[in-house]
Amino acid sequence: VSLLWLRDVCACAKCVDADSGQKSFSTSELPDAPAVQSAELAADGSLRVVWAGDTHASAWTRQDVQGWRRDHGGVRTPHALPVARTFWDRSAYEGLLARGECRVSYREWTQDAGAFWRAFAALCETGLIFVTDVPDGEQEVEHVANQIGILQHTFYGFTWDVKSKAHAENVAYTSQFLCLHQDLMYNVPVPRLQLLHCLANSCDGGESLFSDGVRAAYELRLARPDLYDVLTQPMVHFHYDKEPHRYEMVRSTVAETAGGLTELTHWSPPFQAPFRREPAGGAADEKYTLAKWKQAAAAFQASLEAPENMVEAKLKPGECIVFDNWRVHHGRREFATGQGSRWLKGTYVSDQVHRA
Repeated sequence: VSLLWLRDVCACAKCVDADSGQKSFSTSELPDAPAVQSAELAADGSLRVVWAGDTHASAWTRQDVQGWRRDHGGVRTPHALPVARTFWDRSAYEGLLARGECRVSYREWTQDAGAFWRAFAALCETGLIFVTDVPDGEQEVEHVANQIGILQHTFYGFTWDVKSKAHAENVAYTSQFLCLHQDLMYNVPVPRLQLLHCLANSCDGGESLFSDGVRAAYELRLARPDLYDVLTQPMVHFHYDKEPHRYEMVRSTVAETAGGLTELTHWSPPFQAPFRREPAGGAADEKYTLAKWKQAAAAFQASLEAPENMVEAKLKPGECIVFDNWRVHHGRREFATGQGSRWLKGTYVSDQVHRA
């Protein structure tokens, strides 16, 4: 390894504050070519180096040294989660619920560390869990989310109400059928986790719908790689255009990691803006056209919305769903407003907080 790099990663009490864990010097202040006065590799695999000039001593454990070989400097990749994802269709997810997985009580979530981490691992694996027996109260969704971390603020605020109302500025605030979608595709950053706490749901209808979008993307990748390729192109404009808020972002329908794995999806038909205009007949020979995207999107949507792939649940008061908005698509059946009421309280958690 570079001696400049080795001197820079010194974590002794002079270089890293013991209380804050923060670096107490600037890399730019180091010698251009640090020299070693002595170095010793102990029998236990730890390394000690004394630097020439200021006789500064640095020490690293065996685990530190092995880490340099494994991940090029001990810097963990920002895309690494501690558990692998499990993709699901309806029967697979209902099987998990039947075995008591992907479900945790409010008391366990907030007071039992072991139960919380098992549930959080299930959230990382499947992207969807149910928190049950949540107390009645508008602030309870915040308490559930705060077990993970701070809330993400958007122009909706830290929390928001999903209720049917007249002249709604968002289709979610109506009683209409709401197709499978992901939230805030026009926002930067897109919220990673979404929480919805059911406070009332006595209307006829209004069942919640969920589908694993990354599973659907992989299915298309296996069956029609040509169509999948079209969906990886940044062709779709999403927007929110309602005074005083105007947001727009161009995204691909499917996004991959640097290593080529299918990582996440961007799908929200209600908030799709017009595509970039194509000249009539002029783009017929191009590889990525609106017609090609439409064909690919139709295949993706068919997999996403197939009854055998969707989980349907009539949320009960006291239930809070927590799901990965980068992966799990959600929607809602139409419901009657003549009698009863339907009220969900929602909030978001950012990707950065989720990973932390």
